[in-house]
Amino acid sequence: MSHLTEREKLVQKAIAEASFEDTCNILVWSGYSDNYTDELDSYPTTASGVSCGFTYGKSMENERGQIVILESEAILRLSLEQELSVKDKVEVRNKIFFVDGVTEGSTVKVVNLKELESNE
Repeated sequence: MSHLTEREKLVQKAIAEASFEDTCNILVWSGYSDNYTDELDSYPTTASGVSCGFTYGKSMENERGQIVILESEAILRLSLEQELSVKDKVEVRNKIFFVDGVTEGSTVKVVNLKELESNE
């Protein structure tokens, strides 16, 4: 495995971010307690127009042409600087998704998404 210089890492990060062809809104979670001390969900803050890469589907093809089955319903790629937690929600392409996991890669954050059912 070759080690990249800081400059090479910055170039790769810029290339990855330039490939973002979608925008999304991040609904930032803020919990609060009611009179019965139950924690309730609230999403009062939204980061709007965030550049992202979005792939919808339960499978994708890797670089070797193999089909990879995903645990999530969609994958979102975000800048490493973008704040996001597993309690947040993401709105992209007129659908709302739960954040199911966040993995920080060398050039982007990879976010697993589960679609929010319309009756919730």
